[in-house]
This record gives sequence, C-alpha cells and structure tokens, in this order.
Amino acid sequence: MESLTNVRDIVEVMSREDGFKDSYFASLVVEISFERCRVRYGTFIQEDGSPLSEVVSFRKVQPYPPPMVMELVRGDIVVAWYNEGWWMG
Repeated sequence: MESLTNVRDIVEVMSREDGFKDSYFASLVVEISFERCRVRYGTFIQEDGSPLSEVVSFRKVQPYPPPMVMELVRGDIVVAWYNEGWWMG
C-alpha cells in the first residue's frame, strides 16, 4: 500500500480523546512505518517543554487543507479553527 503521506509533510491528526473528540490538530510527520506514522504536534507541549510526539494510524491522518474563503449560509456544516485545532460545527 503506497502512503499519501511523506516524512516532513504537515498533516492534520484526528483526536478521539475526551474533550477533543473529532477535532483535528496540525502536526509534522517525522517517521513512517506500515499503516502508522510518528507525528510531532506544533501546539501541544510536554511537561519538559518539548513538542508532543506520538504514533498514530494513517486512518487518523488527513492532508492539511489549503486556505479557503467562501460564503456561508445558516445551517451549513463547517469545520472551524478554535482552541488550537479544527472542530466540527
């Protein structure tokens, strides 16, 4: 299976953690292995001050979207940048 993600790609990783469910956070791909990759988050910091890094399944990774500006109407389903990540709304 060929990966659509490469080392040094900026991607979004979906969270399933309590309080962050179905939100996406920008990260840098630092290592790739079969069906998984190690990512380093730009907004999450560990207690020692270093960026948080974790191994995630490719099923939780999506390409980082290009900037978009469009007209919205009431009732549209959106994904909006809020509190350091992308959230469904």
